[in-house]
Amino acid sequence: MASSGVWYYKLYTLFGNPLFPFFNNIFRSPYASLDKNATRDMMFFQFHGLEKIIYPFYFADHIDRVVTASNDKAVVCYTALFCFVLFALYFAIKIAKFGFKSLLGGRDNILFLFFFLSFYVWQYVFGVYRYFIPTDLICPIIFYVLIYEILNMQRTPVYEPGKKACWAAAVLVAVSFVKGVPDWGRGSYSHPYFEGNIPQEVKEADVLFNANFFSAWIVPVINPQGHVIQINRGLLDFGTKKYWDIYYTYLPKNRTPTQYVLFNDPNDQVAKNWAITKFKEHYNMQIDFSSCKKFPVRLSSYKSDITYCSLSVNPGNA
Repeated sequence: MASSGVWYYKLYTLFGNPLFPFFNNIFRSPYASLDKNATRDMMFFQFHGLEKIIYPFYFADHIDRVVTASNDKAVVCYTALFCFVLFALYFAIKIAKFGFKSLLGGRDNILFLFFFLSFYVWQYVFGVYRYFIPTDLICPIIFYVLIYEILNMQRTPVYEPGKKACWAAAVLVAVSFVKGVPDWGRGSYSHPYFEGNIPQEVKEADVLFNANFFSAWIVPVINPQGHVIQINRGLLDFGTKKYWDIYYTYLPKNRTPTQYVLFNDPNDQVAKNWAITKFKEHYNMQIDFSSCKKFPVRLSSYKSDITYCSLSVNPGNA
């Protein structure tokens, strides 16, 4: 709250929701939908009950549902899988030796309860993606405690169970990264996260529209930032007519406005069709694809091009 309070206050004064547009079903800003599903990126949520249990364990096969940037390594989430297996083994042994009542007490159960509650409450509210990392950090502790308890429940006493549990937990953590660490780009600390040779006509445009994730990083280096409007599929549907009408406040009254739409992948036909439809629905505009140009940018250690195209009012709607 200390670090973000000013930003929360700014959002509240602008939109009536300190977390705008998220959780607007609670704050009820007139600028965003009251449907909670419209203000959350549902790509990160589970599709059925079974996924709520196993989803984190196979995210390498569904990488686009976990991260918003491309990942150049297919890394299986062994850490969560090991937790699942160890929990099953621990509870099976404990119930077999001491019965179900043994699960009701014990300080370890407080840790397990915290782990499960944080895991599933977070999934329910936010889904599963990179911000799930704080809960994942508990996994090595869970490894140690479960292995230690399993060793202590053996008929034959185990010598130095704490030390053995520590080494076993370390091995399981190491195995989790045997195929490499997920790499979403690592730029130099001496350079900004985003850099690019942005054309002057883009900098001086009256309004810019972003149609893809990568091009959204242009916002911090454009001044004023207020005239950059995000239209990518993940965040478009939350806005009400009152929100989209803010666009008209950026248009000059004494001349034809200069407007561009930005694509980081000009071959992404889905993004193109989405942008074409939304410009027509909201603003009666069309994209002039014959005017498209490119400029190079760098996001962390990734290099790419951003394509920008002119926008014009549809004939007959001027």
